Amino acid sequence: MQIKKVLKVVLLCCLTVILAVSVFGCKGKEGPNKYNLPNQYQNIIYYFEQGFHEGWSLVGDESGKYSIPEEKLVIEIKKDEDPNSARYAVYKQKEHDDMPMTSSLRSMFALTVNPEHDLYFNKNMGVREGYTITSADPIDFILNGNQYYSATYTFTKDGAEWQGQYFLLPHGRQFYVVCYESTVATWATYEPIFKEMMNDFRPIGFESEQGVS
Repeated sequence: MQIKKVLKVVLLCCLTVILAVSVFGCKGKEGPNKYNLPNQYQNIIYYFEQGFHEGWSLVGDESGKYSIPEEKLVIEIKKDEDPNSARYAVYKQKEHDDMPMTSSLRSMFALTVNPEHDLYFNKNMGVREGYTITSADPIDFILNGNQYYSATYTFTKDGAEWQGQYFLLPHGRQFYVVCYESTVATWATYEPIFKEMMNDFRPIGFESEQGVS
């Protein structure tokens, strides 16, 4: 009888270890959850927080406490030394007639890549000359527990070739569009910085002025 009790205890311990490994292993697939950039911005109207690097400046609603209903562009973040070579931006799209209550991430994203629709990215989020989508399929990934659809693109600005990537995240019947863009010549320099800022973007809750993450 004593041996059976010992075996039961050992089996129970093994099952506990396996369950713990499974849970933490699944969480690890969603990517890091780092909110550690030195500058932190919180918008309590559009319900999001954004971190950014030293040497970069935020343009837009610095207080995060007022709303301009007709404006979709909430903030831009640009490098102090060379503000015309790169930009990181957060847009907020409010409810649209073509987004039903059951609207999915895929259906929302489909509207942003449809040139005939009002929500087409290059029409709705600022027209770019020579805009061309370069990703054949939507880029689907999970970051910090949030699922995004993303597309890459190219365009021209002041005679220079630029490239960019935008990320769509639903927020109820609304959605965020986070994008970053730079000249092709500086893309390799700025892309790692952009990705760190993208990892430091997160929606916050509606429950209070401070929100919940």
